[in-house]
Order: sequence, then C-alpha cells, then structure tokens
Amino acid sequence: MSSYKNRFSPGAVRVVALALLVTSILAGRSALADRDDWQEPDRVMEDLHVKPGTHVADVGCGRGYFTFRMARATGNKGKVFAVDVNEKALASVRNEAKRQELANIQTIHSEPTDTKLVAGSVHAALLCMVLHPVPKDQRPPLVESIAKALKPGGYLFVLDLRKVHDSPFHTYEQLVSRSEAIELAKKAGLSLDAEWYYLRHQYFVRFRKPEKQTPSPAERD
Repeated sequence: MSSYKNRFSPGAVRVVALALLVTSILAGRSALADRDDWQEPDRVMEDLHVKPGTHVADVGCGRGYFTFRMARATGNKGKVFAVDVNEKALASVRNEAKRQELANIQTIHSEPTDTKLVAGSVHAALLCMVLHPVPKDQRPPLVESIAKALKPGGYLFVLDLRKVHDSPFHTYEQLVSRSEAIELAKKAGLSLDAEWYYLRHQYFVRFRKPEKQTPSPAERD
C-alpha cells in the first residue's frame, strides 16, 4: 500500500496549500464585507452613549467606521480624535470629514504604543478591532496610553474578535481573548464596568477610570 506522502507530489501539495490559503482569505474578506450586519453599528452607538459636547477618541480608527458616527453624535460642540498609526487612513478620514462637513474631527498620527492624546483630554475612548493586530509586547503600553488620556471617571470601550478556533477572520493564535483584554485594562488602572453580549463575532466590554487617582507613595512624599 502506498503512503499518503507518496500519493501526492510536492507540487500538488503546494497547490492544495495555496488553494486553502486563498479560500481562507476570501472567506475573511466576505465576512468583513458584511460588517454592517454583524457589527450592528447603530446598536453599538447606543451603548457607547456618546453625548453632545463630549470629547471622545477612536483609537485605531482606520478609515473611520465609527469615527463619523461618533462625530455626528457628539455634535459641533464636541470633538472626535481619530487616532491611527496609518497616515493614509487618516488622510482618508480627513477627506471624508470634509465631504460630510464634519468640522469636529481631529486626526492624530499616533505611534504603536503612544496615542499622542493629551492626558485627561477625553471622556471616552473606543478600541474596536485593534488589540489583535497589535504585537503582544505593545498592547500594555498602548492601553496605558489610552487610560492616561481618559478624564477621571472616563470610559474605555473595547470591541474585539472572540478568541475561538472557528473564527472567520483570523487564526486562534492571532486573537486576543476577553480575559486578556480585561487584564490589560486592569494593569492600566481601569476596572470592568459593563459588558454586552449581542455581537455575533465580538466581545464588547467597558472599563472605567477611577474618579480620583490614588497617589503613589512617591507622590505623597
């Protein structure tokens, strides 16, 4: 009896592997194309509670999937900081903001571990679909940078893909679990404040910054 190895040539194996890779990529793109369906942006916006006049940050904004929704919610007296490491994405946001006549959007070209947001400048920050592509060693300082930018009592909302083996988007190893996200926020001085369970592919959690920061021993001295 011939072995499995002998039944397929190396070239055939490479062709099959490539076909599987292409199928995986196309499946991911198809899932992303249906984002309005599974992301439920209107319902998410209701739970973000972005109020008129508030200052909020969309960290890792990309081309502004939530940025423009937040800008309309916060109104002319508010401010949305569209933060991203990709200058091309920020240029797209600026062009679209101009087209929509949304003057309350300010783009910020950030660094991987530094949002460049002013300390204590925002009432809330959104981190949507951002944690999993960030290298593991860069996640703690990124979340700490966001926590620093929050006003006392401010909120960080995290939406990211559930870490499951059958994810249509990424491999299991690439994803960041809910418990990992909670630990990152906890180490940054934030506490889990609320959670929603209706999203098909994502966990949706809210963290809160304490109203008053407890000074460190060095600060007390």
